[in-house]
Amino acid sequence: MYFNTNDSDWRLLSSSSARIALTARAEKLSTPLFWTSYPAMDWLESNRSEICRRTADPDSRSSDVLVLDLDGTLYGRELGLIEVMDRRILDFLMMKTSMDRTAALVEYDRLLTKYGLVSCGLQAEWGVDFTEALKYAHELQYEEVLHSDEKLLSKLEAIALPRIVFTNAPYKHVVKVLMMLGVATMIDQVVTIEDFPRAPKPSSTSFLMLSKRLGRRFEQMIFLDDNPSNVKVAHNLGMRTVLVRPDIESIDDLSPEILRATTIHCALDLATKKFSLPTNT
Repeated sequence: MYFNTNDSDWRLLSSSSARIALTARAEKLSTPLFWTSYPAMDWLESNRSEICRRTADPDSRSSDVLVLDLDGTLYGRELGLIEVMDRRILDFLMMKTSMDRTAALVEYDRLLTKYGLVSCGLQAEWGVDFTEALKYAHELQYEEVLHSDEKLLSKLEAIALPRIVFTNAPYKHVVKVLMMLGVATMIDQVVTIEDFPRAPKPSSTSFLMLSKRLGRRFEQMIFLDDNPSNVKVAHNLGMRTVLVRPDIESIDDLSPEILRATTIHCALDLATKKFSLPTNT
């Protein structure tokens, strides 16, 4: 079973990932962990603070945390989903600015470089609501691209640390991706662009907000991301870092202290070994 991505209901991807609450306490919420026909997205939105945005338990703030990017990290760019999102935000830019494609490409690159996220640049310089841009960019056929990743599920489950998703993507997109990958139950908290709309990664402000939200020092964070700029900032702030991307050998301006891996599966193994992460055995 799987969740459909239309506006009404989702269907369950698999029994292992059906607990859409992302480790929410079902008893506390008095809400079932499984649905067959339920307006799941509406429920997620209304219970968002209980599900994915709760702050860390004060009793656990002495522990390290595993911080994971989403797109391009938990699944590979080769699947084509990121390319579709990039194309859609370019189309949106063209619609809102009336630029032709050549001019729009230049503006796209400029806004991305300056603001870290084109949607944030559109809001800052073109007066476009960035949530409108995000919604347009993420109207995707997830089920055609993403599938359950049992290997990823197993490796995340093996790491005995809180697991945090930290992404420039919007909340609804994050939930859909985690569900389709079958790893929703492995994520303890998500921090999304809605939390830092004026300062997306790689802005150091977003990392400072992450540190405050988690109640952790940077030295307590293990950070995995596919964007070299994000990883550099994280490393400079004191995080233990792994760059995750298939063309890793083409990135030659990184500190030797930044680990490199071609896939998320290799990255998790490498981080566990090199950083001596605790495991569930």
